[in-house]
Amino acid sequence: MPEGEEAKRHMVLRWFDRAGNHKQEEIGPGVVAESMSLTWGDRILTAWSRFDAKGLWARKINPMKGEFDGVPYTMSGVEQDLQDPQAFMTREGPLLAWQAARVGWRIGKLSEDGLGVNDVFTLPAEGSFLSAGATDDGIVASIHSAGQDEERGGNAWYSSVRALFVPFGQTPNASDVVTLVDNAHGPGQGGFAGYAMAAPDGAAVLVAPRGDTQGDAFAMILRRPCGEK
Repeated sequence: MPEGEEAKRHMVLRWFDRAGNHKQEEIGPGVVAESMSLTWGDRILTAWSRFDAKGLWARKINPMKGEFDGVPYTMSGVEQDLQDPQAFMTREGPLLAWQAARVGWRIGKLSEDGLGVNDVFTLPAEGSFLSAGATDDGIVASIHSAGQDEERGGNAWYSSVRALFVPFGQTPNASDVVTLVDNAHGPGQGGFAGYAMAAPDGAAVLVAPRGDTQGDAFAMILRRPCGEK
C-alpha cells in the first residue's frame, strides 16, 4: 500500500501472521503517484508510478515465503510518461493497462517473468478513466470522462462514456467504439461513469449517473453468446 503524505508517499509492504503480529518493509524507492497490485499464480506483482522519476516501477513478492522476489525495477514496454496503472486477469494471462501521455489508454500482456509487457495496443477512445474486464475470447473496456466545466463557471459538469469489445489477438479500430454518453452537460457536480461487466461468453457496460446528474443507470450489451438471438 502507499503510505504517507503526498510529498513523501512511499510503497510499504505489511506482513501479518496468524497471531496478529506484523512487520513492514518499504517496497521500493520514490514518491508514489498511483499504484496497483496483481495476484498472479504463486506471486504478487506490485507496480507504481512516481512523481520524482519516469517509468513504471515494480517489484515481485513471494507470499508463501513472506519475502521479496528480487529488487525493484522499471518495467519494459511501457511509456516513460504514464499514469493510472491497473491490471486484470484473462484466459490469455494477466494484462496491464495504463494511460500514456499524448497517446491514451494502452493495454499490454504481462511477460512471464513480470519484467515488462508485450503485444501492446492503444484503445481508440479518449477518456480519463478506464474500467476493463475479460471474457473467454476478448476484452471489454469502458472509458469515461467527467469533470467540472470551467467554461460554465465551474458550476456545471460534463461527461462522456465510450466502450468497445476487443477479441484476443486483434487490434481495435475507431469503428469498434460505441458512444454511450456523448459530451453531456448538467448543473452542479456529477457526470456518468462506465463499468465494464464480463462473463465467460458475454460482455456489457453499465453506465451510472453520479452526483447531481439526473437519469437512470442503463446497460449496453457488447457481446452475447452466439446461441442467443
